[in-house]
Amino acid sequence: MGLFATDAVDALYEFDPQTTITDAQPNVIYLRRELTYGARQDVDNSIIDRAHRDKRGMPELRLERRAYAKLQAFIVRWEGPDLDGQPINEQTFRKFNWSDPFFQRVLTAIDERYGEEKEADAAGDGESPNDAPVVSGVSGGSTSSVATRHLSLSANGMGTSYS
Repeated sequence: MGLFATDAVDALYEFDPQTTITDAQPNVIYLRRELTYGARQDVDNSIIDRAHRDKRGMPELRLERRAYAKLQAFIVRWEGPDLDGQPINEQTFRKFNWSDPFFQRVLTAIDERYGEEKEADAAGDGESPNDAPVVSGVSGGSTSSVATRHLSLSANGMGTSYS
């Protein structure tokens, strides 16, 4: 990824309207191909909740915020029967059925664009700059000292899981 991203976007269709015989229109989500350096920093810094402090006076970390920030940073626009008129924000994201195969493809495309999988493969040792210590209390946590972040969703919302 270069320092400056282009405005190029890709359309992800729920189904191919050319090959699928139906009267229904597909949902379509348009994703940026890459983010600017500043947008990537905004996504990574989104977990810091400066409004709330822990016992030591440090800002609290809200891991689920990063997943929402990635969605909001990459999704340029959307259209279709389930998406028209919906704002692109966290409240709307919480309404979706993230186990749906279409939304799973969207999440995979975002992770690929963000470079989460590529960086792990490039390091060769299974660890990447995106590796993070396991945080207790996170759904799907692991007992290992280092775990790779993945965008994941549960039935009641979105969160970061570790594997």
